[in-house]
Amino acid sequence: MLSHVGTMCRSWYVGIVLVLQVLLLLICPVMTNRYQTSCHQGYHKFPTCVDTPGGYGCECGPGFEWNGQMCVARAADSRLEFLDVSPIGYTLLLGKTFPGLDEFTISMWIKTGDVDGNRVYLSYCSTDQTPLIMLEGGKSTTKIFVANQSESAPFSLTLNRWQHLAFTWTNKGGKWAAYLDGQQIVKRSGLASKVSLPGAGEFVLGQAPRSRETLTFDAERMFIGDLSHVNIWSDAMSKSEVEEISGDCTFMQCGNAVQWVDFRSGTRGSMKLRWPSGVFGTSCKSEMDDVEACNLYCSHIIGPQCNQEYAGNLKWPRTPAGKTQLLQCPGAVHNVIADDVDNEGGDDEPVSSPIKYANRTCVDTGGSYGAWHEPVTSDCASKQQLKLRQEIKEAIDRQTQSKSFILQMSKKLDNFTRNGLSKNNPIDLSIHIGCIQLLVDAQKQSLQHKRNSSKETPVYPTFADTEEFTKFMSDAISMIMDSKYDAAWRETKPRGNLASGLFRVIQNFTDVIADSLSLHLRGEITHKEASISALTNNFQIEFTAVKVDEFKGMTFPHATDHIVHTDYLTLPKQLFQEGNLPNNISFVVVSMAKFQNFGRLLPNHPEPIKVKYFRDKALAHAHKEDNVNTPILVTRIHLKDAEEIFRNITTPITIDLNYHKPFNVSNPECMSLMLSNNSGDWHWGTKGCQVISQSYQGARCVCRHPGVFALTTDMYDVNWNCCNERVFHMTIPAYIGYIVNISFCIASLVLFSHFKCVSDTVNVHRNLAMSIVLAETAYVLGVARREHEVVCKGAAIVLHYFFTSEFCWLCNEAFNLYVEVANSIHAETQQQRPMLRYYIIGWVFPGALVGALVGANWEGYFDDDVCWINMDQIWLFVGPVAGVWAITCFVLTFTGKDIVESSYSKDKQANKVVSNHCKGCWVQITLIMISWAFAFVSVKMVGIILQVLYAFFVILQGSFFFVFFCVLNGEVATALRERRSRLGLAVSTPSFSTKYSVYKRTPTSPSSNMNRQTPAVEAGLSEDANMASGSGGSGSVSGGGAANNSTNHFEMRNRLGAAKSDSATVEFSEELVTSV
Repeated sequence: MLSHVGTMCRSWYVGIVLVLQVLLLLICPVMTNRYQTSCHQGYHKFPTCVDTPGGYGCECGPGFEWNGQMCVARAADSRLEFLDVSPIGYTLLLGKTFPGLDEFTISMWIKTGDVDGNRVYLSYCSTDQTPLIMLEGGKSTTKIFVANQSESAPFSLTLNRWQHLAFTWTNKGGKWAAYLDGQQIVKRSGLASKVSLPGAGEFVLGQAPRSRETLTFDAERMFIGDLSHVNIWSDAMSKSEVEEISGDCTFMQCGNAVQWVDFRSGTRGSMKLRWPSGVFGTSCKSEMDDVEACNLYCSHIIGPQCNQEYAGNLKWPRTPAGKTQLLQCPGAVHNVIADDVDNEGGDDEPVSSPIKYANRTCVDTGGSYGAWHEPVTSDCASKQQLKLRQEIKEAIDRQTQSKSFILQMSKKLDNFTRNGLSKNNPIDLSIHIGCIQLLVDAQKQSLQHKRNSSKETPVYPTFADTEEFTKFMSDAISMIMDSKYDAAWRETKPRGNLASGLFRVIQNFTDVIADSLSLHLRGEITHKEASISALTNNFQIEFTAVKVDEFKGMTFPHATDHIVHTDYLTLPKQLFQEGNLPNNISFVVVSMAKFQNFGRLLPNHPEPIKVKYFRDKALAHAHKEDNVNTPILVTRIHLKDAEEIFRNITTPITIDLNYHKPFNVSNPECMSLMLSNNSGDWHWGTKGCQVISQSYQGARCVCRHPGVFALTTDMYDVNWNCCNERVFHMTIPAYIGYIVNISFCIASLVLFSHFKCVSDTVNVHRNLAMSIVLAETAYVLGVARREHEVVCKGAAIVLHYFFTSEFCWLCNEAFNLYVEVANSIHAETQQQRPMLRYYIIGWVFPGALVGALVGANWEGYFDDDVCWINMDQIWLFVGPVAGVWAITCFVLTFTGKDIVESSYSKDKQANKVVSNHCKGCWVQITLIMISWAFAFVSVKMVGIILQVLYAFFVILQGSFFFVFFCVLNGEVATALRERRSRLGLAVSTPSFSTKYSVYKRTPTSPSSNMNRQTPAVEAGLSEDANMASGSGGSGSVSGGGAANNSTNHFEMRNRLGAAKSDSATVEFSEELVTSV
C-alpha cells in the first residue's frame, strides 16, 4: 500500500511536548489571569493533544473536561444545597487555615430560596466567636460585616435564580464595594479602616458565627438555597476584574486565600453536594470555542497543520505546515491510451504507464492553522483533455469572437465528449466541465459585443448561431451525464460536489441562451419565432419568450415531441399576474429542462456503510432513505430579481413525476434543489413543495416557486404493496369457467325435473347441484362488491354459508352411496334414510355453523380489501370444511371396500351403477378442493393466472358432475326409455331386480314390469313358453319336471332382462353424450 510521500515521522515531538508542558506549568502565572493563579492541581491539569483529520483534539481523561484553557474536574463544577430540614446544615473550611487579611475580594454564585427574615450567606469569626467577616441578606438590603462593623448595600437577590455576588474591601480608608452580576451597585469607604483581620478563625458557609455560650448555630439565620464557586482573594480587585470573573464559565476562578474546592470536605448536617452546578447551563460558550482553543493550545506545542479536506476530486489528509502531500491519481491510471505516452507502433491499445500523482503544499502562515495551496493535478489528466482546454483558452485570449471560433470549439467539444472523454477519470471529467464553462463565458462575451455593434450589420451570434450553439452544448451536457461515465462520476470527491458544479455551469448556459433570445427579439425574430429547444436522451431543454399579458400557461415537455414523455411540469396561467412584475416588462424568457438520470449524481442520502459494530446498526440502512428516484425537472424565469418576485406564488406549479424504481418504495417527498451562491454547497429541501397525490408509478406535487424539482423516496416499505391500486376483480376466464360450470349443473337439474326422477340418489344429486350453483354465484358475483359496506359483508356471509353447504352435500353423496351399497348387499333388509336427514346436514347445519362463527367473531371477521373472511380468521372458513371433507373421504373409503368385497353378489348392471356413483363422488371431492384452493389464493395474490386455473378446474367439476351424476344415472336412462317407448320406438326397457334396485323408496311391482315388456322381449318369452308346452304335451314330463322348467324359464327371463337393460343403458348414455 502506497504510503503518504512527503510526511515525516514525528516521534521526536514526544520529548518536546513533555518539555513544553513543563515550561507551560512554570509560566502559567504569566499566561493566565490574576484570579486563576492558585487553582488546585488535583482538579486542574493540562490535556494531551491528539491529532485528528479535522484538527487537534484535547484529551483530559476520565472525570475531566476541556474548558478551553485546561482540563477541569467535573466535580469542581458543583453546588452546596442548604435545606430547611433537621439537622441544620452548614459547611466548614477544613484542612486549610484561613489567612490573615488586610483586604479581600469575595466572589460567589448564589440562588436564594423563598424565606422570611435575614439570612447569613457566610461568616468568619475569631477564636472567641467575634464576627470578623459576614454577609447577610434581607428583603431589601444586603449587609457586609467587617471586624464587627457593618454597611448596607441597597439591593436584594432575586428568588430561585442564579446570580453572581461579589464584595471587595481594603483597610486603606475602609473602602468597600458591592457587585451584582458583574455590575457595581455601591462603592463607599469608612468600613473598618486600618483594621487587620487575624487568621486561624472558623469560616462557615450558610450560618452566622456560633453562640459564645452554647457554641451552636442560630437556625433562624441559616441560609436556605444554593451556593456555588465561593472564592476569596487576598486583595481588592478592580471593577473590570470582578466583571470578568462574573462572565467566566471556565470554572477557573480559584481564590488564593480560599478556593471553592476547599469546602468539599466540610459539609455537615443535612448538606447536599451536587454536580454539575447548573450555574451557566449551555449558554456560556459554544463547542467551537473549545475546539479553537484546543487547536491554539496544541499548535503551540506540536505545530500548525492543514486540516483534511477535499479538493480536485481528491481527499487530502491532514498535513504539517511547510510540507507537500502527494496522492495517487484517481481512476484507472495504470493503463492509458497510446496517445498519452510515446508509442512508436501507433496502435490505439492500452499500454503500461507509471503511477501518476497529484501534489499539494501546506503553507505555514504563522498562526495556529496551516493554509493549503491549490492542488496540482495536471499529471492526472489525459493529454487530449489538456490539449482541448489549452486550445479553448488560447482562442479566448486572442479575443476571436467570430462565428467560426465559438461554434467550431463547441462542435469539437461535443465530438470529444462522445469519443475522447475518459470513462473512469474524474480529473478529466472536471476539466471537461471547465471547458464547457469557458465556451459559455465566450458566448456571453459575444453577446456584449453584439449589443455594442450597429443593428444594420449582422454580428455573431445570429438566431441560427444561437440555435446551433444550444444544440452543441446540450449534446455535450447530455453525453457527460450518460451512464457510460458512471465510473468517473463515482470517483469524484466529495460525492455530488462535481455534479453541483456542472449544474451551476448549466444554469450559466441557460442564462446566456435566455439573454440571446431576448436580444434576438429586438428586430431579428418575431415573438412567435422566439423559441429554442434541444431534445436528447439525458437532457431536454426549451427556451420560450412569452408575452406577459397573453400568457395562458405552459407544459413541458410538449406532447407533440418525438420523445415519449411521462414526466411533466406545468406553469399556471396566473403566474405573471400573481408576481409583482415591473410595468415595463412585456416579454419574459422562460426555460424549462429535464434531466433524466441526473439525480444519481446529486444524492440526498448518505453513502452505504459496512456495519462492524452493533452501535452502527441504525445507520446500516440510512442510504436507503430519501433517494432521488425520479427525473429532475427545472423551470427558470430569466428576469432580474425573479427569485424574490416568484418566491411564494398563490397558484402553484404542478409537477408530475414517475419513479425510476417503483418496486418496494415509500414516503415520497417533493424536493427542491438549493444551491449556495458562494460555495459548492447544495442540498435538497421541501420548502414550498408538497405531494398532493401518488400512485404505484409516481406522484404529483405542487411547488409555490420556480426551481429544480424531483421526488425522493425511501427505497423500502415495511407495509409494501406492489400496487396500491391493484385490487381483486373477476377476470374473463373466471366468468367463463363459472358460466360453463353452472350450465352443466343447471342442465342436470333440468333433466332431473323433466324426467321426474324422485329417488333419494337423484334428490341428493339435485341438492348438490343447487349448492354448487349458489356457492359459485356467491363467489363470482359477490366477492368484489366493495362499493357498499353492508352489501359486502352480506356477500361474505352468504359465500361462507354456500361454500360450507357444498361440502356438506358432497358428504351426503358419500352417505347415500354407502346406503346404496348396503341395500345392494342386503336386499331383504334395505335401509331407507328419509331425505329430512340429508336436508339437515346439507342446509341447516351450515347455517347454524356459519351463524355461530360470524356472531362470535364479528369485529375481526371481514376482510378490508374484498368481500371475504379476514385472512387472520381463515381457519373459521377452512376448518369446518376440512373436517367435513375428511369425513367424506373416510365414508367413501369404507364404501369402496364394501363394493370390492360384495361385487360377486351383484349382477353386472348393479356393479356398473354403484361403480359410476363412487367414481363421481371421488372426482367431485378432488375437483372441489382444487378449484376452491385456487379461488382462495387468487383473492390475495392478484393475477390472471390463478383465475385461469380456477376456471379450468370448475369447468372440469361441472362437466364430470353432468357425466357421472346425470348421464350415467340409471333412473334417467330408464325414464328416457319409457318416454321413447310411449312414442312407439323399439327400445328395450331395462329391468332391475328388487335385490339391486335402490333408486326408488317404493319397490317396483314385477307384474307391472311384465306388462311393459317390449315386443322383442315378449317374443323371447313366447319361445320359452312353447318349449315348455312341447315338453308337457308329450306326457313324458312329471310334475317335478314341470317345476324345473318353470324355474329355468324364470332364470332365463332374468338373464335376458339384465342383458337388455345393460345394453339399453350403454346405448342411451352414448346417445346423450353425443347430443351434448
